[in-house]
Amino acid sequence: MSRVQLEYPSSRRAVVLEASLSAGTTLTTIFLASRSPSHVLEFSGAFITSFLALFTTLTVWKILKTEKALAIIFSKGEYEELRRGGLQEFLRGLAVVYAALALFVVLPPVVALGLVMGALTAKGFADSIHYLYVRRLEKAHGTRMVAYIESTDREGWYKLCISTA
Repeated sequence: MSRVQLEYPSSRRAVVLEASLSAGTTLTTIFLASRSPSHVLEFSGAFITSFLALFTTLTVWKILKTEKALAIIFSKGEYEELRRGGLQEFLRGLAVVYAALALFVVLPPVVALGLVMGALTAKGFADSIHYLYVRRLEKAHGTRMVAYIESTDREGWYKLCISTA
């Protein structure tokens, strides 16, 4: 079985790009809110609500998962997790896109746009915070975490392995 080594949780370049896009989304949100004073409360309320909810949820989930992985790495040497890939992962991503589009049908467009912009911004900033958290942990423990993706015998599945370098 082949193993592909990756940076954990992602590369510095990817984090800088994601943080830049999130900052750009935030600036776009501020611009849009300032251009329509009649809808600023609806738009800003939706943005802040979705941002805070998703940012908090993702950040806490990623930090707890990293803590669990680190405990297993220090006891067993490697953390392994089976993940579903291929068609299942594609369909999951497609469902998220269609759910975001469905918001525009169900909710007023101003509120839907605020929710989507808040979610996009929250995802980027949560990933950036997680990256900084992992780097701080690595510095505290004097090690570097790396990830490996490995194929499995099961169709449509792959194994994510995290260990120290």
